[in-house]
Amino acid sequence: MGIKLITRADDFGSARAANHAILEAAEKGSIVRNVSCMAVAPFIEEGAEELKRYQELCIGLHATLNSEWDGIRWKPLSKEADRTGIVDERECFFKTQAALAQAVPDIEGILKEYDAQLEKLTSLGLSVEYVDSHMLPELFVQGLLEALQDWIRKKGLIDTTNYYRFLEGEPLILSEDEEQNLQRVKQWAKNLQDGEQYSYIVHPAKDEEEMLRFYNEELPAGTVRRERAQEYRIVTSDGWKEWADLCGLQFLKYSEAAERTDGIEQIKKLLQ
Repeated sequence: MGIKLITRADDFGSARAANHAILEAAEKGSIVRNVSCMAVAPFIEEGAEELKRYQELCIGLHATLNSEWDGIRWKPLSKEADRTGIVDERECFFKTQAALAQAVPDIEGILKEYDAQLEKLTSLGLSVEYVDSHMLPELFVQGLLEALQDWIRKKGLIDTTNYYRFLEGEPLILSEDEEQNLQRVKQWAKNLQDGEQYSYIVHPAKDEEEMLRFYNEELPAGTVRRERAQEYRIVTSDGWKEWADLCGLQFLKYSEAAERTDGIEQIKKLLQ
């Protein structure tokens, strides 16, 4: 029967290091089938020009309402965002989902922001097929989950919350040792059940100085740089062909995958 794996790279546009890593993974064609784009991020315009070349990829809107880093902050695209409760005193997105929820944002204002983000990606020539959210604010802001689901349906796009399933047990944790990482991924893949469909989400970025801007109170400078460089090396590894043959892995786009009925519950488990 084989194992189906929905493989997604997030945060395209957030940094040149992220763009280059994801594009290299797309060039190799080993694993990444879905790319989630941040319309509010500073490098989305230049990244989109390259990303459009890979028409075999499934492109998504990484809908953004939070800006969690201290060294780089994202601002909304909608014109009246400052009146809808979705920005802080610096007119940037709130750092945490809790801070956003405490501001009691206007749901219609959020949807207008999502409209602006989607329009930005399409104006860059990207053919958006699905929507996922950065930091899952819809699980914290009352009424947003239902509103977002309705918004996605009206736009005729795929709602990724209907597709989530993750391997239970120990998460896949990478280290500084590249060979050890390859063995960990191989073992992780062997634990996937035949005939099932899973999600595999990564945030790859090359090991470059600009990634030092991605830090906050919980993740000191250099942590994100190191972790995302590890993910970059994994998603560009030649080992995926071997693992795919060994475990019967089939890498899927959202447009090829089967919907689930418990996707939200899968996400909530990760947040516990």
